[in-house]
Amino acid sequence: MRPIPTLLCLVMLSVSGARLALLGVKELQRYRSSQNDNSLNPNTGSFAGIGADGGEKRPNLDDNGHLLLFVIHHSRIRSDIDFWNQVIILAGQSHRQARGNIKYWGICDSGAECDPYQSEAHFTILGHLEPFEMRIMAGADANGDALLYNQSNVLNGRVAHAPCPAAQANLILQSAK
Repeated sequence: MRPIPTLLCLVMLSVSGARLALLGVKELQRYRSSQNDNSLNPNTGSFAGIGADGGEKRPNLDDNGHLLLFVIHHSRIRSDIDFWNQVIILAGQSHRQARGNIKYWGICDSGAECDPYQSEAHFTILGHLEPFEMRIMAGADANGDALLYNQSNVLNGRVAHAPCPAAQANLILQSAK
């Protein structure tokens, strides 16, 4: 009679151990996945870009400054430039609400193809950032976001694309507070 309860206890212990091991594996997979997501979408950047003149550009932000990065699509470049020019004008008119200066960088999705349009833009058009930052920008663009960084090059927020320039300017100013 004694071997049956012992055997039953061993079976239950084995089943419980297997269940815990399975839960541990799932938790480890979730942890690794979140670590990969964080490493592929860091909160900081160096922001060395190549401008229309071929020179390296770096943002020079004041103590309360921000840098807004967004993608300019070569296939619709004139409408993108017009849209962002209006956003910058409207944000400048409401500048009293923002605590600091905002610099705007448009990253061309076709590299240097957007360079001839720099004179029309009220913002800096860059052909390239560092490769890792280009990947981050491509992901943000796929989600319809612009990225707002603070003076320490730390991501302050993702700004969703709005259908009209006034709404976009308001979203940017709210994120910059």
